[in-house]
Amino acid sequence: MDNNEPLLQQIYEYMQSNQFEQAKELCDELIGPAIGLAQEPAIGPARGPAIGPAQGPAPTGGQTSFLGQTNSMVSQTVSDTHKGPQNLETLEACGLVYAKLKDFSKAKLCFEMALQQNPNAVAFHINLSNIYVALNDVEKAKQHLHQALRLDPHHAESYNNLGRLLYKQNLFLEAIPLFEKALRLNPEYWEAHYNLAHSFTMQNQTLRAAQHYREVIRIKPDHPFAHYNLGLLYFEEKDYEAAETQLLRALELGINIPMPSAIYYLAHTRLAMGKIKEATHSFEKVIQSNSGLPSDLPSTLPQEILAESHHNLGVLYLRAEQKIAALEQFEKALSLQPNNDTARHMIMALKSLQSTSEVSSKIPSQAPPHYIAELFDQYSDYYDEHVKHDLKYKVPGLLRNAVGHCLGHSLRPGRVLDIGCGTGLCGVYFRDLALTLIGIDLSPKMVEKAKSLGAYEEVICGDFNEYLTKKQSSEKQTIGNFDLIIAGDVLVYMGDLKQTFENIAQVLNLNGRFAFTIEEISNIEKMSDESNVDNMSANDYFLQSTGRFAHSISYIHKLSQNNHLLIELEESIVPRENQGKAVMGRLFVLKKEI
Repeated sequence: MDNNEPLLQQIYEYMQSNQFEQAKELCDELIGPAIGLAQEPAIGPARGPAIGPAQGPAPTGGQTSFLGQTNSMVSQTVSDTHKGPQNLETLEACGLVYAKLKDFSKAKLCFEMALQQNPNAVAFHINLSNIYVALNDVEKAKQHLHQALRLDPHHAESYNNLGRLLYKQNLFLEAIPLFEKALRLNPEYWEAHYNLAHSFTMQNQTLRAAQHYREVIRIKPDHPFAHYNLGLLYFEEKDYEAAETQLLRALELGINIPMPSAIYYLAHTRLAMGKIKEATHSFEKVIQSNSGLPSDLPSTLPQEILAESHHNLGVLYLRAEQKIAALEQFEKALSLQPNNDTARHMIMALKSLQSTSEVSSKIPSQAPPHYIAELFDQYSDYYDEHVKHDLKYKVPGLLRNAVGHCLGHSLRPGRVLDIGCGTGLCGVYFRDLALTLIGIDLSPKMVEKAKSLGAYEEVICGDFNEYLTKKQSSEKQTIGNFDLIIAGDVLVYMGDLKQTFENIAQVLNLNGRFAFTIEEISNIEKMSDESNVDNMSANDYFLQSTGRFAHSISYIHKLSQNNHLLIELEESIVPRENQGKAVMGRLFVLKKEI
């Protein structure tokens, strides 16, 4: 085969210039007859980076063996071998070429023939192990790695690849010592750092994972997925500035790699930072970057993530008063997730279906509970600052002044219930009136914020009507009723208030107060593209394009009378602003007479 050395040299040149198809033609000419030109078995598409804070690209390291990582070791094993019909250099080079082109059957035959000639070549065992991994034969892959370690107990790559096999079997605790052993043998082995970081992430050891991702970046600063995964860890730890830096760097380095997942988490990071314009732009890019990708590409976003991106973009467009664009995004979200009640609610709000008599029966009685929970979960990190500074939110102070005016000199501590307590803004204002202050909210993250405030004796995560009903039925005698119930900017997420008024009347003590705010129908801006004003005034409640309900004054008067609640105070207020415009509302303090 000495006469074929020019062809072998040409193969190497093709490999170095990534011209693997041309290299394959030469390999077929050189050793095709010997290996029988076996056909490649059907192998499913490779899985790429998973979408999720605790996930990332499948562990690599051993895969790089196919790209020449072990060439130096092979050259040492063949330096004094004879030239023959299938010399080791040719078998090794062509094995790498076939593996690169995923022709694993021919690659396997090349390395098996090479091992017949030199069974003590560690590199051949490693490459053959990688081929068996590609063929989903994990046990044979392990056999060759164990053989490589028997031949060379200090071979770092063998430990790394064996750990990688255990990782793929979700045996993370068993994989970790192997990656650590590889790093003791070679502290600069970036693949082992990367795989160890993944393993620690899967064990929720985020600090140790971050340490090893940083080591990867130190050794290989242009590794986009190391930056990506480190960004996800920072995101989970709510270090949003650091997360944004790493995700932006990942996208910069991976400019030629489809990475919609990195854009997706960048969008969420910016949303959590309150960077609304930047978050909107990022969600737009998520959809744009995903739309041109083949559906079987590993980096394509799962349908539920794409649906969520459309949904979030709808919320952001609505916040910017881009109602037509918002409606389009909610409709796309609903088409991807037909059970998305929140999107359906917002579509109904934006189309103002209740403005025509033939569809008035479709008006929902309230916003879906999980819509409220998800809305305020996303909102929780910057809620207080946003409502105070951007929305000029004044409800807690207005409610406290109104209740104080009604109580006058009879101020005394009592049992106070704050329904829809959010982060506890009202709780701070009413702490002085409460011997016991209880808050309840649908959003788990809002509840955590309220608990951390320290103003409440108890904060409950749940539906307040369910809580009030439970009190009436089984716990009324042991828990007791309330002297004051407050609902600041809460009833706007409910249309039908009949059950709410009945429940509140049942749990108020005699002379107890119910203080709340609403947005009123009569003050809704007249928008020709949205509704008929006559129809709005005729309804007890109206679903606005914001997804919030407005109520008629007559409806509140009727509910108060039916439940023996005296209107002690009623006044027009400006509870907040929207896009710099005053939102007109009304404040009530009702007193239980019977």
